[in-house]
Amino acid sequence: MAWRAAYVFSVSVVGSMGTVALATHAYTMQLILFILLFAATLGLAAEIMVGHLVGAGRLHQADRLVRRLLGRGLLMALGVSLVVALAGRWPSAGRWAGSPPMRRSSLAAPCCCA
Repeated sequence: MAWRAAYVFSVSVVGSMGTVALATHAYTMQLILFILLFAATLGLAAEIMVGHLVGAGRLHQADRLVRRLLGRGLLMALGVSLVVALAGRWPSAGRWAGSPPMRRSSLAAPCCCA
């Protein structure tokens, strides 16, 4: 619920900047969610595995599994992020952005987010 509220707030702020900024925000959010997808799939699998271990009373093994998969999820998200970052100057700029103003806005997006 908090994430949705923050998202609505960010969209309203970006929407006040104009249609180019709003379109750039939409493309950038899709890219971010694509990156998070890989780590989220590992997290969902971990939930099931940890639930089975906790249900069987193997709490120490569940704790070790959570710690190991947390590290793997972080490495996976970092790896996918690096691939996306190294794939080009900002992938949404050249491939999906249709208008020149949106391309310029997409190229500036990482600077604004950092």
